[in-house]
Amino acid sequence: MSDENSVTEPKKKSRKHGRSRFFNIVLLIAIIVVAGLFVRAEKQRRSIEENLEKTSQELEELKKSTENSGQEAANKVLQKVRALIDIPGEPAPTVATITDVETLRKSNDFYNKANNGDTLIITANRAILYNAEKNIIIDVVPVEINADAKASASPSPKVSPSPVSTTSPSL
Repeated sequence: MSDENSVTEPKKKSRKHGRSRFFNIVLLIAIIVVAGLFVRAEKQRRSIEENLEKTSQELEELKKSTENSGQEAANKVLQKVRALIDIPGEPAPTVATITDVETLRKSNDFYNKANNGDTLIITANRAILYNAEKNIIIDVVPVEINADAKASASPSPKVSPSPVSTTSPSL
């Protein structure tokens, strides 16, 4: 009997040793795979971060370009309108292009003669409708800038153009 026990004990030890060696190899492979996945994910994160930074810079440049071109366009319109009517420089007039005239017409009769693409110029005391294609002033009305709008944080004041009927002198 003692011979049988001595033969089976080394086999058990070698099986245990073989299993633990197998699990160690599997564990090592798993660690290598996880490390590889981590490195890959980190490279992707850095690439995305670089793309985000590049896109952010391009967006800032585009915003500045748009602001500058918008201001340049407004200055050109003001220059053309100033050739037709006196517009004070201070405070700086607000210039806007009409894009949805139907909605504006519902809110105020002042816009009845306006078309999409016309320009609205708002000064401290009047609103001017201007058609750049024809280089004509369509209408001018006095405006009242609400005191609440001055106190609000909104950059554009609420303006209520109130048309005034004018009569031409008879000769």
